[in-house]
Amino acid sequence: MMDLEKLYEKVADDVKQWRRWIHSHPELSFEEYKTSEFVQSKLKEFGIPFENHWAKTGVVARLEVPSPKKKLGFRCELDALPINEQNNFEYRSIYPGKMHACGHDGHTAALLGSAKILAEIYKNNQLKNSIYFIFQPAEENEGGAKKIIEEGFHQKYPLDAIFSIHNWPDLQEGIFGIKAGPIMAAYDSFDIEIKAQGSHAAMPHQGTDVIYISTLLIQNIYSFINRMNPVKEKVISFTSIHCGSTYNVIPDMVSLKGTIRTFHEDVRNQIISFIEKLLSSWKLIYSFEYKFILNEGYPATINTKKEVEIIKDLIIKKFGISKVQEIEFPSMGSEDFSYFLKYYPGVYLWIGSGKNVNQSLSSPGLCLHSPFYDFNDNILKDMIKFWVECALNYT
Repeated sequence: MMDLEKLYEKVADDVKQWRRWIHSHPELSFEEYKTSEFVQSKLKEFGIPFENHWAKTGVVARLEVPSPKKKLGFRCELDALPINEQNNFEYRSIYPGKMHACGHDGHTAALLGSAKILAEIYKNNQLKNSIYFIFQPAEENEGGAKKIIEEGFHQKYPLDAIFSIHNWPDLQEGIFGIKAGPIMAAYDSFDIEIKAQGSHAAMPHQGTDVIYISTLLIQNIYSFINRMNPVKEKVISFTSIHCGSTYNVIPDMVSLKGTIRTFHEDVRNQIISFIEKLLSSWKLIYSFEYKFILNEGYPATINTKKEVEIIKDLIIKKFGISKVQEIEFPSMGSEDFSYFLKYYPGVYLWIGSGKNVNQSLSSPGLCLHSPFYDFNDNILKDMIKFWVECALNYT
């Protein structure tokens, strides 16, 4: 077998530069044209065949061997966020209002680094598993994984297992966080519009106060959530309220937006049913019309137990037992890798990127989706090593 440590060291500087180039050229969901072209140029350089038509800007590369022991999918994300970067370093975003604030630049660069190493191993006939590299667009709210599945990916590529890894500032640098079962929540968003007879602010009895109704609605929903089964995690948050334009008019309409995060279908349905029942009953009491629009988001990300145990053992053997941490509680954040896990067994795991997890995560640069965030380049080698060792040793 080739000297892997030398290969890791050989590719390290290149991967760091790739990561910083991607960081400086962020692109939003389904607009990752330059990022996709960059990925394709590297794959051509490595001699790895690929398809570039998946979900508009997605790329799927493959190293296929005869009679493979396993067919494995390795997935990363290409897209950035609509955030104006506040960092001042040399490789900061060149596009106002766009930023890699979640680490997808690092995820993409690391997967490219592993592809380069695995291509060399493949050329030396030392690869026993077939590997499919999935460079997925539009993870941030737009559901690029769902689009890839709808385009027939799971039918064309009957994988034995699929994996994705995400940097995690809550974990100490280089620690792998792993959990069987739910690890990321299901995500739904909603819009509520309440319309009624407006009135003069001094004469509220002549109309229906939609602002008052909206405050009652929010308080009742929050109270209901707090009295649901406390063992089953759930979060509902109202994130937008828009109404009115002046001081002496009670408006005739209020618009609200929010999000629901759950892990259990029965809990999700119970919350949605309560909102609908509350609105329909209050319509008669307070005399208003309403619209309640549910926007279905991502399902819960649920890791399969068998694959989690295999990956956990692999990390212990190749990195050491101190590098693994069992995740006790799942995150209420969401992840569209869940669509792949509906069709394949697999694992979504975290790698710690926190340089000092005892430091407040409210500090600039530590939180995901912060305008001061920057990917921790120190974990690139661990990510590359994970992918390579998984490709070589997963059975």
